[in-house]
Amino acid sequence: MMSRRLGFVAADVVALLVLAVVGWSSFWFVFPANHVIAIAIAAIPTGIAVGVVGAHRRWSFAAVAFATIGAYFAIVGAVALRSTTIAGVIPTLDTFIGGAEAAVTSWKQVVTLETPIEGFESALAAPVILILVATVVAASLTFRVAQPAWAVLPLISLLVGGIALGTFRPVAAVLQGATLVVVAVAWLAARRFEARTEGGRGLVADNDDHARLAKRRLVLGTAILILATLVGANFSTTLFPVEQRQILRDEVVPPIELHDYPSPLQSFRSYIRDYEDSAFFTVSDLPEGARVRLATLDTYDGVVFRVTGNGSPTAGSFSRVGPQIASNAEGETVQLSITIGALDGVWLPSLGYLTGVEFEGDRSDAMTKSLYYNIETGTVVVTAGIARGDVYRVTTVVPRVPTEDELREAGVANIPVETYGAIPDSAGTVASEIVEDESTRAGQVFALADYLEGTGFFKHGLDDDVEARSGHGAERIEGLFGGDRMVGDDEQYAVAFVLLAHELGIPARVVMGFYPEDEQGGRFAASSDDVHVWAEVPFNGLGWVAIDPMPAEDKEPPVDPPDPDPEPSPRPVQPPPPPDEPEAVPPAVPTDDQAIDDRLGGGANIVKLAAFLVGGLGLFFVFALPVLVLLAAKQRRTRRRRLARNPADRFSGGWAELVDYAVDTGIDIPTGNTRRESARLIAPEFDGSGIEVLARHADEGVWSPDNPTVTAASAFWVEVDSVIAGMRARRSWWERVTARMSLRSVARVEKSATATTRQWLIRGERS
Repeated sequence: MMSRRLGFVAADVVALLVLAVVGWSSFWFVFPANHVIAIAIAAIPTGIAVGVVGAHRRWSFAAVAFATIGAYFAIVGAVALRSTTIAGVIPTLDTFIGGAEAAVTSWKQVVTLETPIEGFESALAAPVILILVATVVAASLTFRVAQPAWAVLPLISLLVGGIALGTFRPVAAVLQGATLVVVAVAWLAARRFEARTEGGRGLVADNDDHARLAKRRLVLGTAILILATLVGANFSTTLFPVEQRQILRDEVVPPIELHDYPSPLQSFRSYIRDYEDSAFFTVSDLPEGARVRLATLDTYDGVVFRVTGNGSPTAGSFSRVGPQIASNAEGETVQLSITIGALDGVWLPSLGYLTGVEFEGDRSDAMTKSLYYNIETGTVVVTAGIARGDVYRVTTVVPRVPTEDELREAGVANIPVETYGAIPDSAGTVASEIVEDESTRAGQVFALADYLEGTGFFKHGLDDDVEARSGHGAERIEGLFGGDRMVGDDEQYAVAFVLLAHELGIPARVVMGFYPEDEQGGRFAASSDDVHVWAEVPFNGLGWVAIDPMPAEDKEPPVDPPDPDPEPSPRPVQPPPPPDEPEAVPPAVPTDDQAIDDRLGGGANIVKLAAFLVGGLGLFFVFALPVLVLLAAKQRRTRRRRLARNPADRFSGGWAELVDYAVDTGIDIPTGNTRRESARLIAPEFDGSGIEVLARHADEGVWSPDNPTVTAASAFWVEVDSVIAGMRARRSWWERVTARMSLRSVARVEKSATATTRQWLIRGERS
């Protein structure tokens, strides 16, 4: 490598840096910008340095692999595991343990956590490994093999891997592709120019015109390539539609199955009836006008409104999050402490749009590891379940409450409307009659809310009043629209509003939560009087805004006068709704890193041991796979040489096998040497006179005017095996191992014709 001119070596390093940056850029939207930049600063130069030093020092494959592993543990602490280091840089024992674990678990975290990933520092290990391995392999191939095109492949793999681990949002895809093509082709052209000028230096050293012509061709070719790439990229983006990219995140099984958890809206009446003397939770300092969200319900099947998190703009999706959560919401940032009381289940009370959650107490670790958040709806799920006494602190952004005039001016956002399974038959007709005088969708929203609030009556029906029974199925809402008068509470009116809006093509969803009647701020102990259900509608530039379509709680239906008819006709009584499903908390969703309940006793230790063994085997496989591939490739090369179709090629291959072993042990043998010249370089290292004899036999077998027999070739290979065995015996155990895993012979390219070609030439001349 050092025999090359410094300018060419510098050009190689620059090309590697640019191509590595192209691959690294695909992680831009996966992590916060400061973390992605730290990865680039640490991993890219380190990987290239390991490859360059290894090529210069002629390290074996094993040495390069160990150096790469050492480089990983040296930088992973500063980049991904800063909490385990000294002064944020110096690795400790915890860094090595955490780095080994992260090498296995970080891949799953990258494709399952909400992006940009914050609060899971170990997830950064995945891009560090990918970039480090790609740059080490690329730099090693660049300065070891005669064809640098092989060095482009690991850098292309880095780009593809970053895209696969990334998000649906592309990172300047056209610029990435154009830069990759232009730099790679220009670099390969420069390497070809170098090979021609350096290889022919002794013949055309004084031919300045030839050198100038070659440089001119290189510059013009590069310019044409850049122009063609830019024009092609422009036409491709114009003529071909953009399709959604395929990423691993889309193929991974969702980490949480919401169908396992009953809708909290089914328990609305029980919250009011059964917890009159209990506080569900306490908020330290609720902002004025803020509402505490329990769950956002996005789909309706004719029986119940429930949470799906199906990824739509209305439903959003749930992802595992850590103590920090990325959010682009605008509003007032507040920090609150919430203490759980009588509330149970998996739905964690929250408000606004979270940017951080920190649990306290003995269950903090289990709750943190089972925390899922829907950034679109603001709903939080803890699959480990919440219990009395749980305490957690939240940092959240509470949006400003806009006025009605601002909402009318902004207009309803144009997003797709969810498809519902069943809707009351009269909903479409009722909705059309209510909004017949409104020309805007914002006006229709307020017309629906005003109609329900002004026409309906409020009553919880806790005394089993048939007119105000619980539930929000299609039959119950149909009775609300078609009866003599509308009677219900938050549950029925919020659902009715959303169903009417749905029939008009207006996106809306139902929210169950808590807020004080006076909407004043301060310490808030949520009781049964504070349980509410409301609707949300998206407005342009303002996000999802709460809409209250229910009448005032003191607007109760008037008492009907007694009927004078002594024998009134019997009035059919509607069957009571099915009893509320118990708010049972199913087992937490199993995850690899979820805390195991101490009650499992000895079984927990077995599970932990099994997980550790699987992780260790996976880590071993990641680092052992290249070694196994290399050994298999060498074995295949030996077999191909030993069983060549032409016996003369078997003689040539046998000698090449001996030379390759010598090269792998560290002997420098120029590729243009004759066999006897090579034998004179090898023999002193092994004190073997048989090596020079073997070289003469190889020349006789290759240059003989008559085709040698298969028997003679087999006998020659017996000699080769004997000589190589003697060479091995003179080396230590470690030298034999490093020779087996050395890449020197693999990267070595013989610039000579095959034995078959030489014999064909000799026989042709003699004939």
